[in-house]
Amino acid sequence: MLKQVIILCALLSSQVALPTQAQPLSQSGQVEKAAQAEQAAQTANPDLPAEDKTTKPILALLSAFNSAQADQIKQFIREYTDKDFQSAMPIAEHVAQFQSVARQYGKFHFIALKSVPKKGNVTIKLLQVKDSAYGDYHEITLIFNDDAAPRFVDIRPRLMKAAPENAANNAANAEESKLIQQSLQLVKIGCEKDIFSGSVMLAKDERVLLKTACGEASKRYHVANNIDTKFNLGSMNKMFTAIAIAQLMEQGKLNYQDTIDQWVDSSWLPKKITSQIKLHHLLTHTSGLESFFNTTFEKSAQGQYREVDDLKPLIKDESLRFQPGSDFLYSNTGMHLLGVVIEKVSGQNYSDYIRQHIYLPAGMLNSDNYAIDEPIENLAIGYMPAFSGKFPWIENTYKYSMRGGPAGGGYSTAPDLFAFVQALKQTKLLKPETLQTLWTDHNGHRYGYGFLVKNASTGKVVGHGGAIDGVSAELEMHLDRGYTLIALSNYDYGALHLTRKISQLIQKMPKA
Repeated sequence: MLKQVIILCALLSSQVALPTQAQPLSQSGQVEKAAQAEQAAQTANPDLPAEDKTTKPILALLSAFNSAQADQIKQFIREYTDKDFQSAMPIAEHVAQFQSVARQYGKFHFIALKSVPKKGNVTIKLLQVKDSAYGDYHEITLIFNDDAAPRFVDIRPRLMKAAPENAANNAANAEESKLIQQSLQLVKIGCEKDIFSGSVMLAKDERVLLKTACGEASKRYHVANNIDTKFNLGSMNKMFTAIAIAQLMEQGKLNYQDTIDQWVDSSWLPKKITSQIKLHHLLTHTSGLESFFNTTFEKSAQGQYREVDDLKPLIKDESLRFQPGSDFLYSNTGMHLLGVVIEKVSGQNYSDYIRQHIYLPAGMLNSDNYAIDEPIENLAIGYMPAFSGKFPWIENTYKYSMRGGPAGGGYSTAPDLFAFVQALKQTKLLKPETLQTLWTDHNGHRYGYGFLVKNASTGKVVGHGGAIDGVSAELEMHLDRGYTLIALSNYDYGALHLTRKISQLIQKMPKA
């Protein structure tokens, strides 16, 4: 199922969410099965505080995190969390979310435990840990009830912006040569720990500073990834969809304030819904629509979803979550309906339009909405770690639509995406003023028209990410400094932390 990178997922239960600065990364190495040994190692850690009533459940929590084994996670949930925590979701979902932590961060290593003054009938502790993926620090707020044997009421992790006072922080400002060296080192770490498999490019203006690849495009046949391997982009397709709408706007064929009922007929949605939704709402995820990756999709034969119209049965029964324009909700359905508009206005099949008006003008010769059953050369298969069973990996072949479309799922390469960036900057695809509209945060949720928009210490950063089971992708354009960062991976979450770490290095670079 498509996972939008700017919408934060609860890691442990519906009560627990990461803060806005946190982004996930998959841990794709072998998960150590010796959970009891892990717990013993934690207990033996000389930095652990003297034992109190919360020590045992805290150790059990760390052990459950680090084991990633379903049986141990179930046991933890049943023995150490209260009834409200347990009933927040089915036990299988608790297990899936704990395993998601392992996929993102690897193992957690204890750093410190701090007490918070007691509030009412709950006890609060702050657990500081360091992950084994890229060595980031996390602070987990632990809230216990007042039972004789305390149980967790809530567990709230957050990614720390800086190392805690009692941990070393070796980050340093670096010149360009160090930026390249440190970025390569981060890629090497991800590859050696098997938490990243894919390709990476880093450039300054038109000059490529770094391009590298690692891992396997096919584990069945042990085919290595290379810099020209085609990776699934996930939601990156949304950039191309927004550009297509903007091109048609420049031609005077539509307006951002047009309501969509003139193109999206009642076989898709009732007119009482489409007459309220403007193109602006779809482009900014403020339409109130949700996602076609729903229960119907999950229970159906996904091979039937190849073209834009094929998704009609998944969308026709949707309703509005809120009045269009009144709130923000990331919507795959909304972006897909923009594809309907593109086909109606242009008279072309969506994929044909994108190929003719974006890929070819930009020189993106290895990019397209390839179908899964097409024998495309040098195309990576996506993988997810298996925490049980005979094989250590699961292929993602049956996890999403047969072909990519307006909301996501196309394929590209790191060099092609760099060519795409150059085409945008050289106004080969859109006029400068149109591009600025796409790169403006229209609703305060760091989203423009089909592009993520955020402010960093380096200035404005635009681009998009993508995440599907077995796939992750990131494109960042640091507009004010001229840096472009591209990471594509055939591991779910594989590119996300790596991109964040390299982006932190970019932000430390001195102004030219």
